[in-house]
Amino acid sequence: KRGAMFSKLRLVRFLRTSTTPHSATINILGRAGRIAAEHHYGLRGKVNNHVEYTYPERKLLGFSSEDREAITDMVLNHLK
Repeated sequence: KRGAMFSKLRLVRFLRTSTTPHSATINILGRAGRIAAEHHYGLRGKVNNHVEYTYPERKLLGFSSEDREAITDMVLNHLK
């Protein structure tokens, strides 16, 4: 089976939001969040009861440089 790993992390059932007057965060819940963090940050995790593996770091979520440029352009256009 081939396809993007963690494609279901975008589903609302895995996400919870929290906000403050100065920030907004989105958290991935439960086991899915733990597994996503292991892959995202390159942490050590259990494969089964007998084997542990240090996963290579690979960013699952975030903004690319193109995303940052587009957001900056939108904000600057809004402020004009």
